[in-house]
Amino acid sequence: ERLAFRDKERREQMKKQLCEEYYSQFAHQPKLTDATRSIGRRSSMTALIRNEQSQKEKEQLMKNAEAEFQKQHPFAPRRQRRPPSPSTTILTSDPSRFEVSKCTGRSTQTVGPPPYR
Repeated sequence: ERLAFRDKERREQMKKQLCEEYYSQFAHQPKLTDATRSIGRRSSMTALIRNEQSQKEKEQLMKNAEAEFQKQHPFAPRRQRRPPSPSTTILTSDPSRFEVSKCTGRSTQTVGPPPYR
């Protein structure tokens, strides 16, 4: 075995031993009564990890907060939808036939692939 691995294992054992010595001086062990047992609940690891109940409570709180905000701030601006401009209509209506027009001052010249027929 490599020396580095043995050193690491030795350090881990020393830490563990020191912890055991330190905590062995304390004799206090908590005593659970019926009341404290009823407060605490046994949970599986998956329930603790997923925490579905807490997730549901948070979602409900968020919904309540949003509803309260909407009640206190009822203003919602009305936006008018503008019709699309002709240039975007041409480009989006048939993207396979993409043409670019170049203005030379006197006449308009079409640059791009020829139309498919």
